[in-house]
This record gives sequence, C-alpha cells and structure tokens, in this order.
Amino acid sequence: WWEIAEYNCGERSIIVGIQPHRNPKRNGMSLVFYRDDLEGNRVKVGRLLLKNDRIPSSMEFYFSSIIGMEVNSRVRGEGLSKVLVAIWLDICLQTECFPRAAMMNKPLISLVLSKFGFIPDDGGCKCVLVRLENDDDEHTFGLYSPQKSLDGALSHRVLRIQNIKLLRMLPDSSRQKGAEVVIKTTFRHPHKPPDGNRDSDEVQVERILLKDKINAALNLTIDTDMPTSGSGSGMKYCSSKDKLSKAFLFF
Repeated sequence: WWEIAEYNCGERSIIVGIQPHRNPKRNGMSLVFYRDDLEGNRVKVGRLLLKNDRIPSSMEFYFSSIIGMEVNSRVRGEGLSKVLVAIWLDICLQTECFPRAAMMNKPLISLVLSKFGFIPDDGGCKCVLVRLENDDDEHTFGLYSPQKSLDGALSHRVLRIQNIKLLRMLPDSSRQKGAEVVIKTTFRHPHKPPDGNRDSDEVQVERILLKDKINAALNLTIDTDMPTSGSGSGMKYCSSKDKLSKAFLFF
C-alpha cells in the first residue's frame, strides 16, 4: 500500500492509503487507514473495500462504489465508521468521481451511508436497528424487520462481526430509539453526473450539500478543511488533484 492523505483533528490522526487487490481492474482496491499507537508503531484501524468504474458511454465520469468496510475490533465504539466513510467521500470530491454503494448486507454500514444522504434502491429489506440494553447475550445491537423474518438474511459472520442479534420483536425500551435501515440492496447518492434532467449547477449544489455532511463528520469548518477544534490540519493530501485522481481511479 502507499500513502495518499492524512487526516488530523485534535488528537486524532489517521493515515490514508491505497492498497490494490489482486487483479484490481476486476476486484477493485481498499482504502486502508492507519494510526500510530503510544509506542510509535503504525497500527491498522480499518479499511474500505471499493470498486471504481467509468460510467458507460462516457470518458468523463467515474463512479466509486463502496463494497464493504472493516473496523479493527480494538477501536470499535470510537465512531470511526462515519469518519472513514467521510474520508472516502472527500476523496471522491477531490477526484471528481461520484459515490454509490454495491449490494449492502451490513446494517451498520447502511446506517452510516444514510447519514450521508445515500438512498436505497428498490428491492431491499427495511429493518429497524436498535442498541440493546442489558442484553444477556452481550450483543450490542438488535435487528428487527416488520416485513418478514430475517432468519437466513444475514450470515453468521456478519452478525458476529457487527455484534448484532436478530429480533422477533422490538424491546419495549427500544421502540422510540430504533433507526430505520435498508439491507440487501444497492444505494445511490443524489450527487451524480449531469443528465438530461439536471444541469451542472444542480450537480454543484449536490456537491456542496455532500461536502457539508463530510465536514460535519470530520469536524471541519464549512469554508475550509481546517478542524473546528484542536491543532490539527484537517485533510492533507500527499499529491496534486491530478496525481491523486490517476492513482485513485486507476483501480
């Protein structure tokens, strides 16, 4: 892997890198995220699985699709999922490609995507995700669908990694606290290329709205890439936009 950017905000510092997969044209790549521990060792905190594609019949536009995300178990609970997705989206804006999501089966990722304005496509399963309190099985989250049984909808691995328990009904204490999520479908984002119904001005408005959400997630000011607190330097890229685009969109 090689480094392309660094994100700083107060005491939080994350190194961002690109790691191609085997046969990257077909299998895509990972954005990898590292930070230094107290002993100065660089530790991997997570990765995003991505696939970038040129839009059919166009030489000008690219889509960047998130396929999956992993956060190191030792740093879960720090709110890193939202930060890692925000960094990816900032790279999308820097390289002028358009974000979307592949078939998403992980409820927690679907929840994060919804906070950035992603819209589920048709055919998904609507669920309610709740944080469990005093659960004997020590699961952090519960997942319930009013539409149908979720038995077999998610693999045991996904449930274990995301620390989710399937529910037959919502606990009384969670009925007002659950978050609606959609799984088993792809996602699109309002920030997409111009077409016959939308001109470049509308695309620019969508870009600004997305940038505001990114800044909020990264604790940056609206007009700059500087943090709203602390002594960090926000998102700092290691090369020009042109070189970043060539490196990011090559895979």
